[in-house]
Amino acid sequence: MEDLLSKIYDKVAYYEKDGIQFGNEYDCRVEEILKPLRETMAESEVEEIKELVYAASYYAQKYGFMLGVRFMAKLMLEAMESAE
Repeated sequence: MEDLLSKIYDKVAYYEKDGIQFGNEYDCRVEEILKPLRETMAESEVEEIKELVYAASYYAQKYGFMLGVRFMAKLMLEAMESAE
């Protein structure tokens, strides 16, 4: 099931309009956060940090999606059981 949810996130949810809009806003926020580092660090170092930030946030979004789907499935199951 985890594999299926991972594929759904990677191939569908990630490219939804809301996800793309959030991604654009996130890009601006990351640039804003990293701006002070550009004054004291080499560009290559800042880019390494940026890549780490993006990798961490990608996995947090992906596993948050998976957790949300599992929660909704359990909620629906409980709701259907209590309706009987």
